This record gives sequence, C-alpha cells and structure tokens, in this order.
Amino acid sequence: MSSATDVPHEIHEKPVRHRRRVPFRVRTRRRRARRIRRALIAALVLLLALCTAVVVAYRLTVIPAPHPETVIQSTVFLDASGQYLGRRGPVDRQDVPLSQVPREVQDAVIAAENRSFRTDSGVSPTAIARAAWSTLSGAERQGGSTITQQYVKNALLTPEQSLSRKAREALIALKLDRTRSKDVILKGYLNTVYFGRGAAGIESAARNYFGVDAKDLDLSQGAALAAIINLPSYYERVGADAKVTAKLQERWAWVLDGMRAAGTITAGERTSALFPAFRFYPPGDTDGQRQYLIDAAAAEAADRLGITQDQLARSGYTVRTTFDIEAQDDTAEQVGHAPPAAKRQGREVKAGWGAVQARVGVLALR
Repeated sequence: MSSATDVPHEIHEKPVRHRRRVPFRVRTRRRRARRIRRALIAALVLLLALCTAVVVAYRLTVIPAPHPETVIQSTVFLDASGQYLGRRGPVDRQDVPLSQVPREVQDAVIAAENRSFRTDSGVSPTAIARAAWSTLSGAERQGGSTITQQYVKNALLTPEQSLSRKAREALIALKLDRTRSKDVILKGYLNTVYFGRGAAGIESAARNYFGVDAKDLDLSQGAALAAIINLPSYYERVGADAKVTAKLQERWAWVLDGMRAAGTITAGERTSALFPAFRFYPPGDTDGQRQYLIDAAAAEAADRLGITQDQLARSGYTVRTTFDIEAQDDTAEQVGHAPPAAKRQGREVKAGWGAVQARVGVLALR
C-alpha cells in the first residue's frame, strides 16, 4: 500500500515561447535608422569640433603689419602750376585719404569688385569654396574674393595659392572686418591695389591713365579705373590697342550698370556717362626729357630736408617746384626741329635755364 509520500508530484512544464520572426524589411529599416543616427551624431561631433577649431583659430589670429613694399611711397614732383613732372621711388604709389577719392569712384570700385562690401562680413564663402576646389582639382586659379580679402592678400599676406594661406586670409579678413571700419579697409585697398602701368594705388593710377589727381577723377574715369582692377596687365594698353579698349569699354559699361542697379548713380548720370580718353601708353620721349629737372629738384629737396635722395624717393613727398613744364616742352620741341648748330646752342640754353631754376626750384614739400 502506497503512502502519501509515494504519490508522484505533478510536473508542470512551461510552454515554449517561439520568438516572433521580424520581417526582413523591418530589420533593414531598423539597421538603416541606427546607421543614420550614428552618422548624424558623428557629423554633429565633427561640426562641433570644426566650430571649436575655427573659434580658437580666430582668437589666436593676429592681424599682421602691411608688407614694407606697401608702405613705401614714391615722391612726386610738380611744376609751378601743379602739373605732374614725374616721380622718384621703387614703387609708383602715393597714399591719399579716402576723403580725396570722390564717392562715385569709391562706389565704382565696389560695383566692380565686391557689390556687397558695405554689408558683408569680410569673407565670401562661395569664393573660398571655389578656390579650395580649384586648388584640390588643379584647375585654373579662381577669383571672386571680397575687397577685404583682396586687401589682406595684397598688403598683409603673400599671393601664394594654398588652402592654408586661403584659410588664414579668411580669418584675418573676418577679424579685420570686426575691428576696422569699412572706410579704413577701403582706404587701404584703394592705396595698394595694382592698376597696371606700374601704378599701385588710386592716386598713381589717376595720373598714369588720365594725368589728374585722384580727387579730380570724374564718374566715367573712376568707373574705367575700377574696371581695370580685374586684369590690370591686360588693360594697361587701353587707348593704344583697339581690342583692349573695346574690351574695357564693355566692362566699364557693366560697372556703371551695377552702380545704377545699386542706386549710387541716377538714370541720368548713367545715360550721360561717356567712355573717357586715356593717356597714351607707353609714354613717349618727352617724359624722359624731364629727368634733368627732377634730378635738380630732388637734390635741392633732399638737401633742405637733411636726408639722402634715396630716403626722399621712398617717403611719399610732394615736391612743388618753380619749373614751367610747358615752357620746357616748347623749348625741347624747338630744339628738336632746329639745324645741328642751333640744336647744340639750344641744348646749352635749356641746360642753363634748368640749372638757374633748380637753385630756387623747390617751393614746397609735403
């Protein structure tokens, strides 16, 4: 007889649960979603790292001093009536304050080179991207930089084409835009940008192309000089080469149209603007005949200042003399058409006249 303890225990087995099979399409979507989340997180981390690096680089960026050659100015010699005689110095450049550059000339340069200059941050992201791509792909060099970037490149950095130099240019341009006024930047740009014909800066360009000071430029002349900045070595033969002249006239019209669209000139001013006449290039022999007068005036000016003639040539003086350049040119022309004996006598007379004037030649130094 079995006891109670001999009653077998009932065995309760748990039912086996079968995992529900997730469809392949669902699993694929889930994997894709995880990958996208990871990619977004990685991109965000990278973006934050880049932003941090840019901020640190910006704070560490120091605006460098201008290159010595952009500080050197030539000394200019004028005759008794204020006409330009010539210059001395390694660079054909003289600084002028922005107040001596007519507003329409400033606006013409902005219309030609950087129409958003008054409102932008000093950099052009599209230009930076374009330059980076052209450098990486080995394509032709790309332009399109802002006026601020051009000034940084020309006056503060080197023209080297590399990503590191372009990045530094952008950082300096950003800092320059935040620490300097637009007028200060534009003044620096106008006094250093190259215009062709050996002229660096708006003052030398005005004299080389039109025989006037920058303050006397009119709208048409200013638009022409602004149009030249894009390809100065090509356009410097304007007035002497018909093809170059026609090409510049097209760009001149484009600059004026940009000014009209920006509202810096009226419709009447645009309609009445005429393509200006240019001084012939290269200059003739008459310029060389003035060197005797410049030699004499330079010697006296340096003596009065107590400096060497080399120091005079690099210091940006304006030397006003008592010379009469028209009388000098008339004398030279008469000598050129005289018989041999008279030519010898004329040369002696011309030399004597110049020497006498040189003794009292320098009226003022500026």
